[in-house]
Amino acid sequence: MQKYGFYKNGKQRWLLNKEATARTSSQSRSTFYRKNRKLWLIEPNIPITGEVYQAIIIDAQFLSNKTAILIAVTPKFSVSYHWSKGGERTDEYEALLSKLPPSEYIICDGNKAILSVCKRIWPDTRVHVMLPKSQGKTRRVKRLSGTPFHMY
Repeated sequence: MQKYGFYKNGKQRWLLNKEATARTSSQSRSTFYRKNRKLWLIEPNIPITGEVYQAIIIDAQFLSNKTAILIAVTPKFSVSYHWSKGGERTDEYEALLSKLPPSEYIICDGNKAILSVCKRIWPDTRVHVMLPKSQGKTRRVKRLSGTPFHMY
């Protein structure tokens, strides 16, 4: 079985590692990085509209040992993000969620920081914990009313 993010030999896959850069570009990795350096400095502008969403998916992507980007998305687009220098901490998730109006559902991976912040800031919001890779590529979360809404 191949684990997510790793090759069969156990080596970790990276989006822009030496092998991936060699396959997709005729340049060396350092030349590729130097030519695309300005693109990494572009920060997206996601306006906070105040719209109430049926479901928001919250997750974190680690860029280094402690630096992470906390992301709030709907099935169609990104809603908000927050740069975290301390990882997945309660105060970092609070900074992310305090920008948004409460939604009907929160879908997350079950991190204790997310759960405690949702309980404190949005007490009426239902939290669904989604186990990663539990249902393959298509993920469905069943609403309490019985009608499913499709996430991907």
